[in-house]
Amino acid sequence: MISIGGFLVGDEDVTGLRMLVNHALRVVCMFLLVLTAAILIWPEGVAMAFGARGADSIGTLSQALRIFSLALVPIGIINVMRVVFQLLGHRFASGTLFTSQMLMMDIIIGGFAFLVPAYTWWAFPFAGALMMVSMLAYTTFHYRSDHNLSPFTLVPRRPPETSLDFSMPYQIEALDEGLRRIHNFVVACPQLQGRANDVELTCEEIMKNIIQHTQGRLLKRDFDVHLHRTDEKLVFIIKDAGSAFNPLEHLPQNNSDLNNPQFGIRILSSTCEKLNYKYMWGQNMMLGTFHAND
Repeated sequence: MISIGGFLVGDEDVTGLRMLVNHALRVVCMFLLVLTAAILIWPEGVAMAFGARGADSIGTLSQALRIFSLALVPIGIINVMRVVFQLLGHRFASGTLFTSQMLMMDIIIGGFAFLVPAYTWWAFPFAGALMMVSMLAYTTFHYRSDHNLSPFTLVPRRPPETSLDFSMPYQIEALDEGLRRIHNFVVACPQLQGRANDVELTCEEIMKNIIQHTQGRLLKRDFDVHLHRTDEKLVFIIKDAGSAFNPLEHLPQNNSDLNNPQFGIRILSSTCEKLNYKYMWGQNMMLGTFHAND
C-alpha cells in the first residue's frame, strides 16, 4: 500500500488515493469481520488450531479468543490509517498510532492484570476502542479545520468549483458532449484559457483511443473523466475498465507513421507537460498535467 500510495501522492492523484484507501479499508474490515465471526461462532476450532488440548484448556482459550476477537477490526483499521497518515504527511499521527499500539496495549493489559485479573482479556478490545476514539478525535479536529478533507481518512477532496468529474459511454457519439464539458471547465479559469485547445485535443485523443480500443465490448458501461484545476495548472485523469493497454508504450517512433493508432497521442503528448499511464484494480488510467500560461 505504501508503494502504490506514494506513487499516487507523487502524481497528485487524490482520486486514485481515495480509491486505494477505501479499498484497503474494505478488504481489511471484511477479512477481519469474517475472522471475528468465525472465532465467535466456533472458538473451540480456533483454540485447537493454536494447540489447545483437553476440555478445560479448550474452554479457557475459547473464552479468551471470543473476547480478543472484538479487538481485531479496530486494530486492523488503525494499522491501515497509520499508513494513510504517513502518506498524507501526518507523521506525528502516524508515529503516535504506531507507538500507542504497543505502549497502550502494554499499559492497559498490565493495568487490567493488576487491578482486575479476571478481566485481563478485556484489555484488548478496550485498548482497541480507546485508540479508535483517539484517532477519530484527531481526524474530526482536522476535518473541522478544513472541510476539503475526507472526514475519516483526511484524504483531500477537490472543491466542486475546481473539479470536474463525469462518466461517459464507450461510444464515439458521446465525445462532443464530453469535450463541451471539458472546454467549459477549462475556460472558466482565466489563467488556463490559453491552454483550452491543448487540453481538449489531448483528452479527445485519449478518449477516442479508449473507445476504439474497447471495440464496442463495453457498450453497457461508462469510463470516467476527472479534471482538477488551480491557478497554476490543470490535472486530468481518464480511467477505463478495458483490458490493460498502455498507449505510451506503442507510440510511433517518428512522425511519419500516420497509420499508427497512437499517432495522435504522440503529437499531443508534446503539448502536455506530464503524461503518465498506470494500471490499477482492473482499470487503465491516463494522467496528464498542463501548466497555465505565464
